[in-house]
Amino acid sequence: MVSQDEIVNVIRHKGPLLPSTLAKEIGTNILIASAHLSDLVDKKKVFVSNTKVGGSPVYYIEGQKSKLQDFASNLNEKDQETLEFLKKNKVLRDDKLDQLKRVSLRNIKDFAVPLQVTKGNEKILFWKWFLISNQEAESLIKQKLESSPVTAKKTEEPKQQDIRKENQKSTEENKKSIEEEKKRAEEERKKSEERKALEDQKKKEEEKKKAEQKKKIQEEREREKKKLEQEKKKIEEERKKIQEEREKLQEEIKKERQSLLKEIQNKDKEGKDKQKKIDDPFLKQIIEYLDNKKIHLNEYNIIRKKSEIDLVLKIPSVIGDLDYYCKAKKKMRVSDSDLSSAIVKGQSKKLPIIFLTTGKLNRKAKKLMNSEFKGSIVIKKI
Repeated sequence: MVSQDEIVNVIRHKGPLLPSTLAKEIGTNILIASAHLSDLVDKKKVFVSNTKVGGSPVYYIEGQKSKLQDFASNLNEKDQETLEFLKKNKVLRDDKLDQLKRVSLRNIKDFAVPLQVTKGNEKILFWKWFLISNQEAESLIKQKLESSPVTAKKTEEPKQQDIRKENQKSTEENKKSIEEEKKRAEEERKKSEERKALEDQKKKEEEKKKAEQKKKIQEEREREKKKLEQEKKKIEEERKKIQEEREKLQEEIKKERQSLLKEIQNKDKEGKDKQKKIDDPFLKQIIEYLDNKKIHLNEYNIIRKKSEIDLVLKIPSVIGDLDYYCKAKKKMRVSDSDLSSAIVKGQSKKLPIIFLTTGKLNRKAKKLMNSEFKGSIVIKKI
């Protein structure tokens, strides 16, 4: 909720403004902004103009009244002419003006300040430009009164009668203007009360709505919490079940490994005897790599001595040993054709494929491994 001090600071920074401008600055609607401004006017922290912009008054703080001239263009054409006339002359005598200007001066209350001057038994109404001081206005009024023509005694009485009529008329007009101002102020007060009542009602509705939303959110959270606990319980049961199955599987794998170990031990002699007969250094390198990885060699076929060998491997996994076709090449740069040939051979054997090499893939082979060959072959460097 924005504070009144923050609103006053906005007006101090922006200058005289409309409720719509304040609403944008504080991120609210015009109705709430108007209610804030009315409250500040009641507390004499903010002042309101008589000049209207699209039916809305302008709000300003002390020291900003001179800036109301920026809104003078919103007056009607005749009032603008009167304003310029008063600004130029600084002080005007009401009974020396035509009726239209006299009415206009009473309309532009932000810029025309009425002054009652007593000369003898006569009260004369003057208007001063709102930015000049009372001292300057007093000096100008004296000049105007001193320059007024002096009439002979014979003609003085009828003229005094005319003056009294004019003063009476002016007094009645002033009285009427004051009554209108009171009426306008009363209407503004009623509007302010209506705005406040509307604001209070809206506030209550918003609080009610927030309370309902809070309750709804709380209920939703409770449902989500309950649902989460159920899911957590279900996941825990699943995890427990998986753990039991995993332990069971590990036990089976252990037994299978023990069985295989016996089989390997039985064949180990045979393998050692065979290794004695192996005189291909590349094959020896591959066998050493496989032994380190605990991979069993089922069979092999030397395609090119010291450089290319086809093998069938048995690789242990969590679901048991798996047979793989393996192409091994001792080559600095492996081409796409090398990989294609291995894939075709592996597919013909209906086995997954491993490619062992001492070198690196060339650019085209790398590109194919990220596209066409992706998932078809596993590359391992030895």
